[in-house]
Amino acid sequence: MDELINTYLKELEQEHNIKIIYACDTGSRSKSLDSKFSDYDIKFIYIHTEYELNFDSNRKLLKIPNFITIQKDDDLFEFKGYTLDRAIDFLLNFNSEIINIMYSPKVYIKNSLLKSKFYDMLLKVYDQKSMTYQLINMMKSHYKKDVMKKDIVSPKKYIHLIHTILKINFVLNNDNPEIITLHDFNDCFDYNIQNGFIQEDMKQEIDILLKLKRSSNYEPIPKIPIIDSKIEKLLKVKISSLDLQTAPEIDSKEFYLLMIELLKVHL
Repeated sequence: MDELINTYLKELEQEHNIKIIYACDTGSRSKSLDSKFSDYDIKFIYIHTEYELNFDSNRKLLKIPNFITIQKDDDLFEFKGYTLDRAIDFLLNFNSEIINIMYSPKVYIKNSLLKSKFYDMLLKVYDQKSMTYQLINMMKSHYKKDVMKKDIVSPKKYIHLIHTILKINFVLNNDNPEIITLHDFNDCFDYNIQNGFIQEDMKQEIDILLKLKRSSNYEPIPKIPIIDSKIEKLLKVKISSLDLQTAPEIDSKEFYLLMIELLKVHL
């Protein structure tokens, strides 16, 4: 399958006149949550070959979008790419999308220089409070859409929601920037068992959901009160009142220089 994905990536380069400098999977296959029927959620970073410096102003001048989204093979593959300037903007704003991309273990197009530079920058801009806000907003959105007003819920939806609440608890209890490496569901699960966030009764419910998810059994099931209560408790957390780490002031010139360095290598 990797060979087919790389073929599609090469086709995207030709169709859009771009050069893809990094590509990975950020879906269930990268989080130990996949089944044999799971689709492929491929994210990539690219530069345009039409101009020398891939800055936001140049891109807008040429009316070139800063992202590309394409589905292949009846939506089995979803490709979403970001221009290098947008990826660096994600870094500057500590956007969770770039965290998912950089820490995915399933990489199709490797780029050790880009990954090393982005890792270093992510550690500099790590913001525990921002991370908590992003995760809680994500949890709130999915809970309202997929669970709150329903009597039965898809195991797949439940598992992805659980993954988010496990991340939230991890972030709330750790101010170390290395926590952004917590991409894998199993790692989240194990940590939250060890620190007591998940008790035995909740663990049993999650184990059942995992078996259903990994067997591609998405038949809706009754809501699980013990999980819903955890979510509702987190929704009541007042983040502004918590003593959470915030990012230090970073000179935007560092991001400009990072852009120049990467463009010199890849253009």
